[in-house]
Amino acid sequence: MSYATVAERARELKEPLDTFFYIINIECLRSPEIIEAIRKSKNKIDMVVVDEIHVCTNPSSQQSKGLLKLNNFKYKIGLTGTLLTNSPLSAYVGLK
Repeated sequence: MSYATVAERARELKEPLDTFFYIINIECLRSPEIIEAIRKSKNKIDMVVVDEIHVCTNPSSQQSKGLLKLNNFKYKIGLTGTLLTNSPLSAYVGLK
């Protein structure tokens, strides 16, 4: 399913979903509306998996701020195919 607007996606995320999982792209982490919809969702979400996590290395970026607000999950997994150029700590947004 695709959405024309962020508001449409946020509205659906707040309502009960019959799916086992749903996928949101990394750019959605920039949207306070999407972050709030995920946090206030009526769905029981145990895990969030974020692909392209290397774009969230700067704690002051919009995406990193959004990611850090998703703190109510039992499991958080970050994925990337991009080499870490500085150090392994580059994979941890909160440690800089």
